[in-house]
Amino acid sequence: MNGPSADDNNILVVDDNADLRELRELLLTPTYSVETARSGEACLDTLDHTVDVVLLDRNMPELSGTETAMEIERGPHTPAVAIVSADPVDIDILDIPCDAYLEKPVSSQHLINTIGELISRQLHNAKMRAYLALKAKHQALKDSCYCCFENKPKYKQSVRELNSLEKQTTTSTVTGVSETSD
Repeated sequence: MNGPSADDNNILVVDDNADLRELRELLLTPTYSVETARSGEACLDTLDHTVDVVLLDRNMPELSGTETAMEIERGPHTPAVAIVSADPVDIDILDIPCDAYLEKPVSSQHLINTIGELISRQLHNAKMRAYLALKAKHQALKDSCYCCFENKPKYKQSVRELNSLEKQTTTSTVTGVSETSD
């Protein structure tokens, strides 16, 4: 088995801006099955086991993207979550249960590449997915020209966590033994 094909993957685009929802839907529909939601509440109502990736606007009225991501994490089905935001990256992304953080404007190619990577992560165990998510957050912080984070305790703790996860995933990859599998 080669894993899931792109035709089998479902993307949920969540944004309070109708134009951005429609644009992303048009961009992704040739490759994926796409549903849209206009709010965090609508996202949670729509979310089920068929959704593989949620593209989640961070700044929405009522239930924000951050709050929605936290609700998704507490739910029975936890797809990959990519936060899409006009806000510059800051150290607080380390507290958001997401697998990727994309700053608007997001190029079409970057969006497609990110979704492809998030879908491929479904083939990994939970520790590897956690490692890849934290690594992506670190990369987003490093890529940001607005954020000074290296000396913040939260960042230093996340570096320790990243190193620990890296050792655990390297050990399980080398030995073929996985402590956590899905």
